Amino acid sequence: MDLIESRVNEYEKEHKKVSYKNLLQWLDIYNNMVLCNEIVKFHELDLEVGNDEDEIYQYYICDISNWAMRKIQEEFSDELIIYWCEDLQVYVLGVDHLGTSWDYVLTGVELNII
Repeated sequence: MDLIESRVNEYEKEHKKVSYKNLLQWLDIYNNMVLCNEIVKFHELDLEVGNDEDEIYQYYICDISNWAMRKIQEEFSDELIIYWCEDLQVYVLGVDHLGTSWDYVLTGVELNII
């Protein structure tokens, strides 16, 4: 994955890993989601990608393109937890970390700076 150097923070450079925020930005999901923690009270969510054995702290309804979903399934299935809500016909991002800015939650994705 190539990232624009100006988007990479010092913490990512130091650890040579992509942050959760940068991964979501690169996949064009970050600016296309709405927090909706109550969704699990009213709708069943089916796991599409990832492992939801950890506790999920936040749920975001999000717009994920076909390209981004393929990338997630093929390359980032260990990094993101994505559900499908059949009733609403939307993807839902499950976030299993809390209290740290997404700029400083590192993924397992190696950092390549162009």
